[in-house]
Amino acid sequence: MARSYQFKRRSQVSRIMLVIMAVCAGLLNAEWLGTGTAAAPPEVTIVEQNTNRTVFEVRVPGVELDRTTVDGEEFAVVNLPGEVMAVLEEGKPQVPKVSVLLGIPSGAKVSYRILNRETRTYKVGRVYPLQPPLIDGQEPGPFVIDRTFYQQNRFYPDADIALLNTGVWRDLSVANLQVYPVKVNPATGELELTTTIRVQVDYYGGSYPQFVADWMVPHYASYVDNFRYLPVQPLTDYNPGVRYLVFCHQKYDTCTYLNDSLLGWVRQRGYQVRKITKASFTAQEIKDSIRAEYNRNNPKTLRWVLLVGEYGEIPMGSYSGVGRSDFWYTDLEPWPGGDNYPEIGLGRLSPIPDTISDLNEQIIKILRYQKNPPTTSNWLDKLCMPAHSEEYPGKYSGCVRGIYFMPKPYWNPSVVETIMGRYTGNTTVTNALNEGRGIVAYRGHGDYTEWWQWGTEGSWYNSHIYALNNGDMTPVVYNIACNNGDIYQTECLAEAWMRKYPGGAVGTLGATQASYTYPNHGICSTLVRATCDTWTITVPGVRNYGPTPYNLADIKCYGVDAYVAKYWPSSPYPYNIWMYVVLGDPSMPVWTGMPASPTVQLPDSIPLGPYNLNVTVRVGTRPVEGALVCAWKDPDVYVAERTDATGVATLAVNAGTPGTMRITVSEGHCEHSTPGVQHTPILPFTTTRPVGGGGTPQPNMIYVSNMVVDSPPGGNNNGRFDPGETGKIIVTLRNTGNATAQNVTARLKSTNPQFVITDSTSSYGNIPQDSLRNNRTDPFVAQAGSGIAPGTYVVCSLKVRSDNDQHEWNYAFSLQVGQPPLPGQFVIDLDTGSVLLSACAIGSIGYDEPPAQDLGQGFRVPKTAASCLFYGAIMAGNSPTYLVDHFYSQPANSGTNHDWQTPDSFRMVTPPAPADEHWMNTMTDGGHSTPKGLRVSQQWYMNSDPGYDNWAVLTLEFTNTGSQPINGLYAGIVGDFDIGSSPTTNIVVSDTVRRAVLMRQSSSENPSAGFVLLEPERYANIGALDHNVYVYPDSCVTDGQKFRILNGTIVQRNSNRAYDWSVFVSAGPNDLPVGGVWRIAIGVIGATSVNGFWSSVDTCQRWYVANLLGIQEKPVNVMATPDRPLVISPNPFRNRTAIHYFAAQRGNLDLTVIDATGRVVSQERFEVAAGTGTVIWKPRALAAGIYFLKVQGAGASTSAKFLIME
Repeated sequence: MARSYQFKRRSQVSRIMLVIMAVCAGLLNAEWLGTGTAAAPPEVTIVEQNTNRTVFEVRVPGVELDRTTVDGEEFAVVNLPGEVMAVLEEGKPQVPKVSVLLGIPSGAKVSYRILNRETRTYKVGRVYPLQPPLIDGQEPGPFVIDRTFYQQNRFYPDADIALLNTGVWRDLSVANLQVYPVKVNPATGELELTTTIRVQVDYYGGSYPQFVADWMVPHYASYVDNFRYLPVQPLTDYNPGVRYLVFCHQKYDTCTYLNDSLLGWVRQRGYQVRKITKASFTAQEIKDSIRAEYNRNNPKTLRWVLLVGEYGEIPMGSYSGVGRSDFWYTDLEPWPGGDNYPEIGLGRLSPIPDTISDLNEQIIKILRYQKNPPTTSNWLDKLCMPAHSEEYPGKYSGCVRGIYFMPKPYWNPSVVETIMGRYTGNTTVTNALNEGRGIVAYRGHGDYTEWWQWGTEGSWYNSHIYALNNGDMTPVVYNIACNNGDIYQTECLAEAWMRKYPGGAVGTLGATQASYTYPNHGICSTLVRATCDTWTITVPGVRNYGPTPYNLADIKCYGVDAYVAKYWPSSPYPYNIWMYVVLGDPSMPVWTGMPASPTVQLPDSIPLGPYNLNVTVRVGTRPVEGALVCAWKDPDVYVAERTDATGVATLAVNAGTPGTMRITVSEGHCEHSTPGVQHTPILPFTTTRPVGGGGTPQPNMIYVSNMVVDSPPGGNNNGRFDPGETGKIIVTLRNTGNATAQNVTARLKSTNPQFVITDSTSSYGNIPQDSLRNNRTDPFVAQAGSGIAPGTYVVCSLKVRSDNDQHEWNYAFSLQVGQPPLPGQFVIDLDTGSVLLSACAIGSIGYDEPPAQDLGQGFRVPKTAASCLFYGAIMAGNSPTYLVDHFYSQPANSGTNHDWQTPDSFRMVTPPAPADEHWMNTMTDGGHSTPKGLRVSQQWYMNSDPGYDNWAVLTLEFTNTGSQPINGLYAGIVGDFDIGSSPTTNIVVSDTVRRAVLMRQSSSENPSAGFVLLEPERYANIGALDHNVYVYPDSCVTDGQKFRILNGTIVQRNSNRAYDWSVFVSAGPNDLPVGGVWRIAIGVIGATSVNGFWSSVDTCQRWYVANLLGIQEKPVNVMATPDRPLVISPNPFRNRTAIHYFAAQRGNLDLTVIDATGRVVSQERFEVAAGTGTVIWKPRALAAGIYFLKVQGAGASTSAKFLIME
């Protein structure tokens, strides 16, 4: 592996499970059956991990048994430490399971098989049967047992393992497997324990993403068992895009506390905000808008959604069984089915209806908590856990007791208190909150407005909240109970926590309906663990990744959603995922102890132009890791990065104008990834710095314009370069800074090897502030090569320097060389269909030159999207010394070959037939060092009909106009597709039956793009070109390599990893005699899915066969000669062709038609006169199909393929 990952595996969840099972089953004095004397949890080990499979092994040291009696009948309750019970069949033996969550390749199909299994048998007696699920507060019904089943002499369950589901958890696809290491024989009372089981999980298709969001790493690291072995990296680069999406009811649209204070602060921290306001919403339109924003960027940037309005203003989603759910909005993948893994976090502000003052007060609490919380009595370093009295010391009190005793390696609060309802009540809770508590986690019964009858003084009601006197010491409250979050009530308990002002809570969560008991125990524990535990993943050469400071929504995603999805995936327990609602700012960090004021170091001023801004954050001498640093200056700078383990963040800023830049530091903890130290959180810090002024005055040079002077004798004085001309280039600059630019110099470079800058430096002298200056006295001089195609745009790069500034200003502009013959076009856009493709008259597709500079729009799928094609080109040749192309030169970064020349640019064919758009032009091999007289008719077609509108068809008709045969000729097309934002995460798949190849992102099928060889039916090569082997090295992209690609010597059908690839198709070899014609046809396909791509390939092929196969697309002057007495043109053809002949004397032409089985189906004879002539032949009375025509006469013979249509 190139990367090494290390983290605390299963420790957190295992400790939680130990407590849950002890509480739920009452296993406080359990019997241990197994190795050793002390109970130990199962261990999951990853034995092998790659793109094709995962092999894992589960080792089970033993089981715990507790004896319980029901109606005088004794049962054994079986438990695996650290795991929960399997939800199988009620009334049959209750057995535990081991939950395994695997990261799998995106889009893969999954199967498994058991490689090895070792067992041990114990006599335990009758095992307790699984009972119906209970919600908190529900009394158990009649005891359920399947007496008939308990008489059977068989082991149960039958399966050793089950694949319960697969899903998509934002960037990573996952598979949930449940291992059943305990089997019970109800008749004999035997227990078969699987002590070791090794399982191979196979993946078919798909690939792993290269990157995952860095803030998702703590989630994956804790729950995904093979995450440390996956070939993924945390995405650390800042990508612009909306991270915080707000849906606001119109009543609150003008609320300044919302717009300026809260949302302004969110953006100032480093999270771009978008707000949608309406007078009414439906749940579906909210989700559709969320999905649209989520899919807007790749990589995904959207992280949180805030809903502003109570239930009547902003509705909830729903599920079968859960009628009110905000989680529904967060589940975006896979679409449309969904799963139980959230892609984003969500919170809600639910003010008193029509009361902006209440919304203001909730926001005031939130911002005071985030920016400047009080320091009274270290209140943020205290954890309070009230527990319902029922079944004390088990159940609810056992749950919080377990949390109390669990190790807390990341944040160990100075005060961890349990308030047991068996011995105390509301007064104790009131006193604790008035003294100040950072987090409150209640576990017990609940109802809409109360912790129901939890303690000695009865229920804790909304009225108790409104009676609090805790001022600005507002905790985060977890109500792990029924109904506390049902905001459809007039005012539920969760809303009361938020609406109380001053005081109450700053954030809370609760269930919208009655919730299930077993998962709730683990939810309570895991919510607390979200801020108290940690893990570290080390990526060598990058940095250590501990968890980002958990924010309110992430805590819910971690402590409720992911926990239940992995450990309680069977119905009805996922209801608990769907019903919990978060009230508060979803992005709000939850304090883990009292924060300290950081010391922030950064430069006194920031220059204009590109600049790496280094910001160092410390508390005393201790570096602060994971701090979010945002630099913001409207309208030209907005970027955010996190500090590394040394406390340093580097932000790439590029200010275009003078002004003031605001730098804000928030979140982060001291020595975040260092174990065994106090991870002190930091208070936010904000400051400003002058840009381009305020500190040392600075110049700022701006490119304004250019002018060409092509006066005689070097030019024709028409104000532009023409092929073969020499001219001067005058460039005007402007100083927009606040200081004189001293001794300004500039250097000009050309990106086209046929356009040479012969004098590339120019001196401008001093340029005062706000002044213009040109280089007329010291101009640049350039020479346009005589072989450059008229109409070519040459991109020039300009570097400007000033003695009193430390960096360069870089600009680019284009110069047109010559004028293409009108009305022809040098580059065309085929855009009649749903996709857009540009093609160049000298044999490239997408653009005239790479990278995408001036001419061309690439290949856009759909045509409103960004291009997924970096550059492509047509190639032809018969040897390494005769390879004609407009693809990359050697090395690839040195430009392109210009072997193809065009005597005539593209012209539109009117009316277009048989497509809705038709362009044609002619190319020659005149730019090659040894031209052979190869002439190419290049024709492009596109349709607008639905189902036929997402591809373009290219036909290339090669004619040998030279004096010698061109034998062994190959031809094809190569495309350097860059799909998605990262070209190194692409994969390639070929289908040799279809003669097609596609490329797509490893993590997404949209778009899928590539080529299909439509004609001839035999390909020479199809596949993928590895840029690491054949493009990036300076020794590569030679004509020899290109020829070996065309002829199939270099062959790789499919990609072997996610990387940067090109794709190609080619045909040949074909012997092209003097005057001979050979045609190939290629489709350029784009689709939004892989299946859609293959379907489009088939559609394109059918359309081509029906409309273009064998059609002579451009009149060609084909003459028969004594050396070549018979020529069929076009060949192949559809329905009719011309037979050109040379006969020394009068004679006959014999035509024989043979079907695909080899049977002669027609014979005809034509009498011909001496000399040259043409016979037009159209077959008759033949059924639809493919045939072969043989022509004999004039002392020679030849053949052709043709198609008859119905």
